[in-house]
Amino acid sequence: MGESGWQKQIGTLVHISAGDDGEIWGLTAAQQIRRWNNGEWQPVPGSLKQISVGSIDHIWGVNDADQIFRWFGDWQEMPGRLRWVSAAADGTVVGVNAEDDIFRWNGGGWDQLDGKLRMVSVASQKVMYGYNAESQIFRWNGGGWDFRGGEARGALSVGVRDGASHLWACLVSSSKQVVLAAVTQGLIGGERTALFESVDNAGWEDRDGMLTQISAAAQYVVGVNAAGEVYSWGCALPAGDRPLVTRQRGWRWCCKCQGLFFGGHSSQGSCASRPVGVMATTIVPHDPSGSGEYALANSEGAPGQSGWRWCRKCEGLFFAGARGKCASGGAHDGSQSGDYTLVHNDPAAQGQGSWRYCKKCDGLYFAGGGVTHCPAGLAHDGSASGAYTVRVIG
Repeated sequence: MGESGWQKQIGTLVHISAGDDGEIWGLTAAQQIRRWNNGEWQPVPGSLKQISVGSIDHIWGVNDADQIFRWFGDWQEMPGRLRWVSAAADGTVVGVNAEDDIFRWNGGGWDQLDGKLRMVSVASQKVMYGYNAESQIFRWNGGGWDFRGGEARGALSVGVRDGASHLWACLVSSSKQVVLAAVTQGLIGGERTALFESVDNAGWEDRDGMLTQISAAAQYVVGVNAAGEVYSWGCALPAGDRPLVTRQRGWRWCCKCQGLFFGGHSSQGSCASRPVGVMATTIVPHDPSGSGEYALANSEGAPGQSGWRWCRKCEGLFFAGARGKCASGGAHDGSQSGDYTLVHNDPAAQGQGSWRYCKKCDGLYFAGGGVTHCPAGLAHDGSASGAYTVRVIG
């Protein structure tokens, strides 16, 4: 990040959010979603009134009906209703509803926190700020909210850079001199937006801005003004082409054969595990009991190993370098499949590990426990496999 000063960027947005990994997303006045990439604001499907980017793996938003959505490669609706949501790169997600009640995501639902806030911003599990209906700013102490001092109107955002928390707030007054005096005296009022920064909860420093909304992250501080103009603090927006990864949901784990199959069809495919006495020509469906929902990358340029296909006969996932052995008989049939990419040999990847390639049937199976059944006979054989990670979304 550069030394100081606001730099005007291209585009017109009413809302913007930056993640710690350099992901920057925004919303237009028509609530269309945009993502900064390769020097332009590229469209993303969906419609939101507010969005928060912790990183590419932690993007959340809400719409006009206060429905909550998370980006997994497409938008998945999450439980609950929130007016505002804030996501951090460590997976912390906190939001407030229409009654100013505060909620934190626990991985499967929402836990209500004490207090009332009109708006909240999180940089990590430990670094969280917000302001209430009276514009008073509060800081999370690990178990509750402490009055931080100062008052905010409009936008507030906190980020962590080089180990220090940076709290940015839009304060409203008739002049910046009045704002400075009001902050010192614990008072605020007036009509003009002025921008200030506080490092590690110290005093406010004037940042000479007139913004209506702001987002602070590890690498970038970005904001928009009342005219929708986009600004960044101290540096230009990131350069380079980072393709957006889209994913297909609806994949399931079979508790009988341990394979991964597409569960979006009523047939549930064909499983290699069959009861004793059942003829080989009889179709035995996969069993998704106990399975979460998995999402597979299906966009060009997604990081990992491409070349995986869906078999229209057994519904399973197989590697197209060879057609392998299908539980429905013969070879797998990927003639109606798109190309899927799996994260490969990356211990830091988000998702569930312990997935392996079987060199006998060319399918993907879970090696983390349980007896496996291979269409080529006996158990799957992962001796020639790398380590695969599959994204779990529910």
